[in-house]
Amino acid sequence: MRVYHATEDYLSPSDGLSVSTLNVQAPLKRLLHEIDLLVSVSEGVAHSYEAHGGYRGASIVLRNGCDFPFWRDSRASDYTPPADARPVALFQGALNSRLDYDLLLELVDSLPDWHFWFCGKTVDAPPGWNKLLARPNVRHFGSLAPAAIADLARQSSVGLIPFRQDALMRRSLPLKAYEYVACGLPVVTIPIDALGEEPHLFSFARNAREFADAMVLQATTRTDPARIEERLIAASQQSYDERFAQLKSELLARLELRRNGQSLPQGNLLVLYDDRSLHVRTIEEHLVAFRTYSRHHILFMPATGFIQGLDDAPDGIDLSLFDAVAIHYSIRLSIPDHLSKAVAASVSAYNGPKLLFIQDEYDATETARQWIERLGIDAVFTTVPDQFVDAIYPRSRFPNVEFLPTLTGYVPEDRTIDSYAKPIEERDLLIGYRGRRLPHHYGDLGQEKLNIGIEIRQLARKMGLNVDIEVDDTRRIYGNDWYRFLGSCRATLGTESGSNVFDFDGSLAKLSTEFADLPYADFSARYLSERDGKIRMNQISPKIFEAIRLRTALVLFEGEYSGVVEADRHYIPLKKDYSNFSEVVRKLEDVDYLRDLTDRAYDEIIRSGRYSYAAFVAGVDAYLDRRFDGRTKGALLLTPSLGIFANSGQAEDRGGADLSCLFMTNTVLKQRLTPDDYRHLVTNLTRLSDQYLDPNFVNMKPSLKSIILLTGLWLWTLLPKKFREYISGRVSQKVRELRAAGPSHRFVRLAVKWMPQRLRNMLRYHIR
Repeated sequence: MRVYHATEDYLSPSDGLSVSTLNVQAPLKRLLHEIDLLVSVSEGVAHSYEAHGGYRGASIVLRNGCDFPFWRDSRASDYTPPADARPVALFQGALNSRLDYDLLLELVDSLPDWHFWFCGKTVDAPPGWNKLLARPNVRHFGSLAPAAIADLARQSSVGLIPFRQDALMRRSLPLKAYEYVACGLPVVTIPIDALGEEPHLFSFARNAREFADAMVLQATTRTDPARIEERLIAASQQSYDERFAQLKSELLARLELRRNGQSLPQGNLLVLYDDRSLHVRTIEEHLVAFRTYSRHHILFMPATGFIQGLDDAPDGIDLSLFDAVAIHYSIRLSIPDHLSKAVAASVSAYNGPKLLFIQDEYDATETARQWIERLGIDAVFTTVPDQFVDAIYPRSRFPNVEFLPTLTGYVPEDRTIDSYAKPIEERDLLIGYRGRRLPHHYGDLGQEKLNIGIEIRQLARKMGLNVDIEVDDTRRIYGNDWYRFLGSCRATLGTESGSNVFDFDGSLAKLSTEFADLPYADFSARYLSERDGKIRMNQISPKIFEAIRLRTALVLFEGEYSGVVEADRHYIPLKKDYSNFSEVVRKLEDVDYLRDLTDRAYDEIIRSGRYSYAAFVAGVDAYLDRRFDGRTKGALLLTPSLGIFANSGQAEDRGGADLSCLFMTNTVLKQRLTPDDYRHLVTNLTRLSDQYLDPNFVNMKPSLKSIILLTGLWLWTLLPKKFREYISGRVSQKVRELRAAGPSHRFVRLAVKWMPQRLRNMLRYHIR
């Protein structure tokens, strides 16, 4: 295994980085693509190496500690005042541009009766250091051996960490932090995220006045036996001996997993998905999780809509080389023609384990059930609670299908999320929420998303509370802006997700569209009274995991939430008649209560790993292991042809030009493959792809309509990529709205159907 120890954040953009730091960024980024395990000193450093360095592998955080046995044996904690008995503030470390010299100058001048002792290299010291050194109560001891530093610490009252306050330093974890603690010293430091959980060891200050006040206060604890003992115990727990033991345990566990993985067969799993849905972050994360965590070989294939060359072919494609095929939930089987016709035929003909991941099972349920039968699905990963599975998928109808529980989403893994989480005490916005109005046929659960926003906004306004609550679709927030918004709120509202009304044949959706202007209460009484609640979905929404990850408190209607979160332990319960809202507000104004609540939710939901994508994929692998039963079909022979490179993000041809490159394979070849063999294979594949080209499209004669269309498509490609992605996203949203609208969608489909075949083929071929 190749392990990299990330001790500092060299990769985040910062104007304060030295030339030497900038020079190391390019080789470090290259190195990160070659390692098996990243060991970071803080969450912030780990986030930077992933966000700015492109690291995507295994990662753990082991904080900087200290050589506790040395500092303990040096007796540095036995306070011995200097000859003049004046208090001493100690800084040990390099005297470079990271220090805030303006702060130090003001601090030194404000405490003339204190000694300020510095030891460390001055090679990169800026002019501010010379100004500081000129002060009468400042002394520099040069670069010292650890024993000499221990002698200075024995005479000191406080340890200082007076760095410049920027995001770079906030994410760091200086070595000196626990070395001071191991010397029995109280520590006054700028705010550093990794130290924020231990206020009994570290006092935080943002300016010279706060530093001076904290130093004077903490100096009184320097000779307190109880406080010294507390610091030594804490330092012993941060000992490098403990760190090495943790790292050794982690390495051995990963090596054991690797050995166990080698003893089980590694199959080839084909995952079919909708590539037009990847603008939804949770869909992308769900798909990427297979590649990241499965020990099987994963290949992905877009499989929706019209596929040029494949749907025109008389036969589908042969999937027999795969050990299993999975249909991802981004392919909506509740829509009859969402799955490609040829792919559907290929899956039906495939003889092997077929997995289906499905969501929104209350929409056009019968259409999805017919697809399960037609495709010959073996295992359905369903969000329907176990006690209701037989009501939706009767055993008499699906006797050979295994139904396995899954969630609609899991803990988001993007480490950039953490950077948007403000400390609770700095969040002025009491409640933030974005809801939406859903069609009537989604029943009471669907209405709750709207009602909770409307009612709480009115109550909050009456009480004069600072809230940002919207239920209009035009006010929704997406991408990182959503994380930024959620991380600035003390709390967010939430309801159970899904629907307790199953629209088996799609008739309720039609009625919902037809009577959209009818008040919901009237629609429910007329059409839903006998259906709503007969089957209870009551799922947890991925947004709840996002809030917990951002340490934002949850104010939720009382409910089940898939059994993941518990009232008064992980969230603040809100009665559905809002009668306890005043009590909720009191809790939201109690910072200590919120910190305990959000920390507990984070530890038990996020840090536990129970609801991680890794745990989800482990369950999928366990199913595949049972099905494979120690036997797989063999290894897929893959050779590099195109590569998407991290530095450019562009696909480049690295195989066709140099034939020798074609013999780089992902498996050991037992028989020599000659260039002639390979040319023969490639020639046949090329001929095969040529015959799939639509002759009507290839031989289409120019016409005024086609010239206008092609000119428009050409102009479209000249637009900026981000603008095209934005427009495509908006169009996709409108298409989804049309689908939900029923008759309108049928009109659009009819209009497309009336188009000439050649024009439809050309649109399908070029629109992407």
